[in-house]
Amino acid sequence: MSKAGNNAMDDAARQRIVEELCSARPKLHGVDDAMPSGLGLRNDVLRHLGGSLRTGMRTLETGCGYSTVLFAAAGCRHTAISPSPEEHARIARFCADQGISVAHVAFVAASSLDVLPTMKRDPLDVVLIDGLHAFPAPFIDWYYTAERIVTCGLLVVDDTNIRTGRILRDFLVQEKGRWALRAEMKRTSFFEKLVPRVIDGIDWPMQPYCATKIASPTRRLRRWIRRKVTKHASRAASR
Repeated sequence: MSKAGNNAMDDAARQRIVEELCSARPKLHGVDDAMPSGLGLRNDVLRHLGGSLRTGMRTLETGCGYSTVLFAAAGCRHTAISPSPEEHARIARFCADQGISVAHVAFVAASSLDVLPTMKRDPLDVVLIDGLHAFPAPFIDWYYTAERIVTCGLLVVDDTNIRTGRILRDFLVQEKGRWALRAEMKRTSFFEKLVPRVIDGIDWPMQPYCATKIASPTRRLRRWIRRKVTKHASRAASR
């Protein structure tokens, strides 16, 4: 991993930042400074992510917010891709107020859908997918970062309560041997990458999520009827 110089905070200071974010929930989101929003990662996710970062890690996120503060405080060589320069400026001001250097943070004010395909394929230690959630954005974010993540690197998928995030999460859970689910906190999943290649040279029959047959509506109806009949028979027998 490349070094981040003297821009990282010590462990005690980083823990203080995590708890400040958890308790204060500063309003860093929104394009209007008069009406910012306090949306952000849940407190348990912030604590887990904060504990997973190390100085000099090469990191990238689609989206920005509390996570960007954590990456900066850890002294990561970080890239935050989101189309809102107003949010970037607000995050930078918050970091300055907290004594956090953003010297090694690259704020990219553009859509990840436009930026990721053109970026150099440099290695990454941690990737957080938390940008645009509309179809097909999370899948494109994953596609253009998955091969860049180093073996034993970390992929974080946020907002799995949204269908696009849930599909990506469910796909990765079934990719045993390529990805391993290491932690899950309500709507955020942490995966470890197990092998160098997870996309290149892998056809759909090799992906369990894609290879599983989809039950036809008629088959699903028959299964539903059988469950109902079995349940009714069991209740009748117990009377």
